Amino acid sequence: MEAVLIDTGVIIGRMRKQAAAFEAFGRIEGATPVLCDMVVAEVLDGARNKAEHVRLWSELHGAFHVLPFTVEVSQMFRKLSGQYELMRHGRFGDVLIAATALAHGCALLTLNKKDFERINGLKLL
Repeated sequence: MEAVLIDTGVIIGRMRKQAAAFEAFGRIEGATPVLCDMVVAEVLDGARNKAEHVRLWSELHGAFHVLPFTVEVSQMFRKLSGQYELMRHGRFGDVLIAATALAHGCALLTLNKKDFERINGLKLL
């Protein structure tokens, strides 16, 4: 079963019960949805208080496998971050998410394809 890395916007969209996020999940039926540390960090960054932080942490780690930050992810991040157009406008998190997907051989499910379309070899869903 193919693993698909879920982008932050899709997770937040599901939490907000947005139709686009549920439609996106429908496109990966049969695949294994996974997260990465950057997605978890971005979701937790939106917690309004400690109780919500604890709840979100528990829900994310209970529902998804979190891909590890490996040497390969670090190397891919360094390679991608050398491309100026990827790193401008505060796209650090997107580059790290893309690097994780590439290093782990995953497609990326996102609602913001334009944020990732310049990354060669990254399969977007």
